Amino acid sequence: MSIYQLTAFYFLCVLIAYLMNCTLAGKFLSVKPKLAILYVSTMTLIGIFGELFVNNLYKIVFGHGL
Repeated sequence: MSIYQLTAFYFLCVLIAYLMNCTLAGKFLSVKPKLAILYVSTMTLIGIFGELFVNNLYKIVFGHGL
């Protein structure tokens, strides 16, 4: 995949998630960019450290990495 395809996929996923939330709320929602960046960066860091934790736990239990 090229960087353009990944970028297009990312924006498509964000758009779908936004539209689903607007549908659930019954109105268009406003997005605060600073707060959105904070949430995205926090979840990314949790994801990275979560993967490291799970891989290390898997190594301890089964003797090899995922």
